[in-house]
Amino acid sequence: MTVPIDHLSMLKTIGEDSPEVMHSLATMFKEQTPELLNNIARSIHSENPQSTKNAAHTLKGVCQNLGFDHMAEQCKKIEKDAIAHNFVAANEHSQTLKEQYESLIQEINKL
Repeated sequence: MTVPIDHLSMLKTIGEDSPEVMHSLATMFKEQTPELLNNIARSIHSENPQSTKNAAHTLKGVCQNLGFDHMAEQCKKIEKDAIAHNFVAANEHSQTLKEQYESLIQEINKL
């Protein structure tokens, strides 16, 4: 039997001590991440390796700080793809990242 991964464990831990901070972090993530995802997509579309790497790196840091390691891992893959100028792979990883974000938002909205 597979144990489900709790991607929100860090937010929940913060919420135990400070529900206001947890909700503030969740709100900022929900509001700011779409623009970061758009920056990644635009950079990939324009095949700009430095811009793609920078955009993915920015979102990776946000995700790591909030414990969203599965999204951070996709960002890391996009960074590597950008360095290798592999925009087909970067686009695939970007689509996975967007799906992960949408799934995560559904979980956050249940908090």
